[in-house]
Order: sequence, then structure tokens, then C-alpha cells
Amino acid sequence: MWKCKKCEAEVDSNAASCPVCGEAQPEENEVENTELNSVWFCEDCKLECDDTYCPNCGKTNPDSDNDSDEATPKKSSKIYGFVIAVSVIVAITIGIFTYFIFNRYVEKTGNDNSVTYNDVISSMDGITGDEVIFKINGLEVTTSLFNSMCAESALVYQQEYCGNDISKLDNFKWTDKANNGTKNTHQEQVLENVTNNCVKIFSAISLGEEFDIQPSQLALEEIEDRIASEEKTYGDDFEKLLKLSGFESVDQYREYLTVNARYDAVLADMDVNPDRYIDKDGSIYDTKNPDRVYVLSLFLYYDESEEETKKRAEDIIKEAQTEDFKALIRKYDETDYTETKPGMMEHGLLSSQLPEMTDFENAAMALKINEVSEPIATPTGYFVLKRVAVIDDVLKHAEKEAKLIANTSVFKDIKITVDYKKVYEESLKSNDLALEDEYDLGMENLADEDISEEIPEN
Repeated sequence: MWKCKKCEAEVDSNAASCPVCGEAQPEENEVENTELNSVWFCEDCKLECDDTYCPNCGKTNPDSDNDSDEATPKKSSKIYGFVIAVSVIVAITIGIFTYFIFNRYVEKTGNDNSVTYNDVISSMDGITGDEVIFKINGLEVTTSLFNSMCAESALVYQQEYCGNDISKLDNFKWTDKANNGTKNTHQEQVLENVTNNCVKIFSAISLGEEFDIQPSQLALEEIEDRIASEEKTYGDDFEKLLKLSGFESVDQYREYLTVNARYDAVLADMDVNPDRYIDKDGSIYDTKNPDRVYVLSLFLYYDESEEETKKRAEDIIKEAQTEDFKALIRKYDETDYTETKPGMMEHGLLSSQLPEMTDFENAAMALKINEVSEPIATPTGYFVLKRVAVIDDVLKHAEKEAKLIANTSVFKDIKITVDYKKVYEESLKSNDLALEDEYDLGMENLADEDISEEIPEN
């Protein structure tokens, strides 16, 4: 069917002209447009529509041929546009969330969850500016402090590299490969070492934050006394030696010493108050194949038969389920001294010296935190062990769980320039001058004294 434009009569599609008014049948494309523009009834909206699509819901005219890509529903375009806009917003939000929550943390892929050089340089910048190079558990590591630590570590690195032959440093270049099983250069290895040292120091300091642990006044005074003593010893060469050692100023040196004093203050508090740092459950400290463990030990001699001694040990183990193990040691242990402090067991150390104690060592290394062993037979008696958590476990766990954010661009730009040979030679020179000054001063004082009475007359 086609619709006559002139009289609007419905005409058979085979008719060449309108039988009513004689109007000729329109061209094919005109027929298509006429049919598409014919009025139709939308069943969903209950409306009469005169377009290919319902203007209310966007439904297509069921009598039309919608193969053309040029025809697009108006409302559907708006819907598609809205969906695309929302998708873009969601993608941006996820990207920002991922950047600030996940990618900003430096992943640890080294042995014992240590940070490798590549871990840092492949991470995303999580810090802007150039004053701060790391944030560890929220604590800022200034770039100046990091440079100071790099300088100190670099001097030690070169000292160990040359040993007693300082001439080995004549051809030393920081950009050469370290030849230590990694792909790092000497400089990259130092940066990696210092990064892990920062994690160690600041993860411990962050534990002391809860208790506001700070260096004592005495410790701060000792820092000032040390600086004053070195200024006196080296005189005008003091600042020159500092710069050769990687410190740009006395204040930078003071910052370095103060951070170390803060770390020492936390360790000292841990020694005095270990219980407030050690998790009572202890399961967080359990690691697979630990290199060292700490155990409390109770020993029973074979005073009677071996079976009877083992039975006594098993009875003690049952008591240990409800009783304090230290109290059981004081009550039952048969050694000459009763030690209720944990002893360290290191993998392979005891068994290499006493092969007969291999089972004892293996049993100790297999224990989980707060777990009591079965009776362990030795040539002279039975041991009962209990593994406990100590501050060493706390510090290792803190390092493992530390959240490190890096200023990657600043990290990449750091160049190590210190030279141990120059520092060594300048230090010797300054020391010689200092000793000469002390000697001259002593002779002058001696000349001022009247020593004639001390020389006996012949």
C-alpha cells in the first residue's frame, strides 16, 4: 500500500496511479518515507505516533523497516549518552580510588617482605613536592634525612667493598653493577638498603606513637655534646668533613642523630614495657619457616625410668593448658638455675654444634606462638617447650606490615656522590692536626708551670 499525497487515499502498491484523483505513484524512496511517517498506535504508551519511533518511550514502529543505521530514537540517544557519561565517571572514580588506596603503597617483593629498588621506582607517586621522600605508616621521612642516611650507608658500603685495601676505590663507580646476585648498581643497592632501614626505624617509631615515646632530655643533650665535641676536635674542618660525609649542614646532621635517638627511645621503652607492645594472642607473629624463634623451656632429668619421666612431662603439658608456663618452670624445672626468660633458637645453630640436639631444635622451630610442645627426648632428659612472642617478633611484624608511600620521582633523581677514600684521608689529616694542636697546647701549659722544684739537684 501507498498513500496518495494529493487526496491521502490508500492505494494498492501495484497501482501506478491513484484511482481517486489520478496522482502518480511516488518514487520508491518517497514511498518508504511516507510509510515510515504514517500514523501508528504504540501499545506500550497507548498513544498514536506519526514517526518511526514513539516520542514517549522510543519504541519502534512495528510496520517499519529499521535496518537503517541513520534512524536513531531521540530518547534512546539521551539514555545512551547518560549511560556513557556515568560509565566515564565511574571509571575515573575507580582510577582515583585505586591510585590513592592501592597503587600509592609500595609493594614488597624482596626476601622477608623487604622492599627492592625496583619496587620503589615502579610504584606510582604518592607524594607531591620534594621535601618528603617517604611516608611510613603516616610518618614523614624528609628527603634531607634520607640523603643523610644514604651518605652514611654509602660510606659503610665502600668501606666494606675495599676492606683494608683503600686503593680498590680508585676505579670505583657508583653506576657500576654491584655483582651481588641482583641487577642493581652500587648506588641502587645503597638506596635499597636505606629504604629498608627507613622502614625498620619508622615502623618501630610508629609503634611508640601511641605512647608518645620521645628521646629523653639527656639523649638530646648528648647529641648537642657530640656535635660540640666534634666541632672542637676538627675545628674549621668540621663542616667540610660533614659535607664530604653527605651532610649539607649541622642541622641536617642533628636531624639524623635525633631520629636515631627517637628510635632508640622506642626500643628502650619496649625493653621496659614489652607487654604493651606484644599482642596477647600472638598469632599475628606466626610465620612459615621462621629463621628464629623464642621459647621458654622446662627440663626433667631421667631420675627414674625414661617412661616415668615422659609421663611427668605429659602431666606438666596438661597443666600448661590452664596454668602460667613460667610458674610451671619455677615449680618443676630440674636444671641448676630456673630461667623464665625466653631463649632464642636459630635454625641450624644448635644442631650444627650438637647434632644430638637436632630433634630439640626442629621441635622448637616448628612451634607456633603460645604453643606447647610434646615431650622432647634428649640424652639426659625430657624438654617441654613453649614458644612465646617477644619484642623481636613485634619489630619484624611491624616491618612486614608497614605501609610505605614513595615520592618516586624524587627517589629516581637521587645521586650518591660520597667518596669514602676522600673522607678517610681528610679525617686522618684533620685528626693529625687536632693531635698536634693538643700536643702544642699541652707543652705551652707545661712551660707556664714552675717545675724547678721537681728536678732534684745532683
